Amino acid sequence: MQIKERVEEPVDLRVKTNSDVFMTIIIGNRQIGGAILEFVGDEEPFAKGRIKNVLLGKGKELFSEVLLVETNVLDSNTAHNRIVITHKFHYEDGTEIKSILIEDEVENHKDVLSSSATYNFLKING
Repeated sequence: MQIKERVEEPVDLRVKTNSDVFMTIIIGNRQIGGAILEFVGDEEPFAKGRIKNVLLGKGKELFSEVLLVETNVLDSNTAHNRIVITHKFHYEDGTEIKSILIEDEVENHKDVLSSSATYNFLKING
C-alpha cells in the first residue's frame, strides 16, 4: 500500500456574517475514507471521521479563522483507482456556498490518497 500525498491550493470562501456555516465531505466512486477538520492554531481537531453537516460556526466567527482539512481515501473499488472527493460548504437550509471537487488517481488497488486543503473565510460584500 502506497500513500499519494496532494496539497490543494488555498481557497477563499465568502460567507454571510450571521449565518451558520456547515461542511460536508463526499467521497465518491465507491471508495472509502474520512477526514480531519481543525482550525490553524487549535491544539486538537474539532471533527474527524465522516464529515456530514458539521457546523463550522457563524460567518462572523470564521472571518479570522483558517480551516485545515485532511482527507484520506482508501482505494477500495476493484473496478478502478480513481478518487473523487467533494468538499461542500453550505448554510443550515442547504443553500450551497461552494463545492470544491478534488479528482485524482492512485497507482494500485488499496493505495491511499491523502489530500490537504486550506480554506479562508471572507465576508460577502454588500
